[in-house]
Amino acid sequence: MCSSDLTATAASSAEARGGRQLPVSNAAIGNLPDLVDRVKPSVVAINTVVTNRTGQRQGQGLGTGIVVDKQGNILTNYHVVDGANQVSVKFADGTMVGGRVIGSDPGNDLAVVHVDVPANLLQPARFADSDGVRLGEPVFAIGNPFSLEFTVTSGIVSGLNRQSEGGITGRPVRGVIQ
Repeated sequence: MCSSDLTATAASSAEARGGRQLPVSNAAIGNLPDLVDRVKPSVVAINTVVTNRTGQRQGQGLGTGIVVDKQGNILTNYHVVDGANQVSVKFADGTMVGGRVIGSDPGNDLAVVHVDVPANLLQPARFADSDGVRLGEPVFAIGNPFSLEFTVTSGIVSGLNRQSEGGITGRPVRGVIQ
């Protein structure tokens, strides 16, 4: 969740915990559009092409990435870039550039794609501390599901420390926030 700057103290949380005030998410539907506007420049679409040895196209894909620093590193899922011969990155403003996979952790379904662009095109995401996530907290996601670019959805945290059963990668992923 990228809403570490949107915390507030809630009286109901304080009352429920014997007067101790705890920060809670303030990502109510009323301010969700503002939050999306702030986060969207950090989100990218990652397009991939898989070719065989003769250069014949075998497949293509579209996934989501998040800018992590001003050096051009983008975090994505391993299954998005697995086997890709070509990787391109599209920013929310429409800028499209080539990228290359510079690291991966298949067991956790993570990969890093690097792009060479001026730092002013990169707006790194601010990450919250996932140890503070609680069941029932509101969350939202910006992504590229089903080959649809830059969609937004919202929901709640419904499970913590889950393990996937392998899904797309065929390997279980541990510590999942559902």
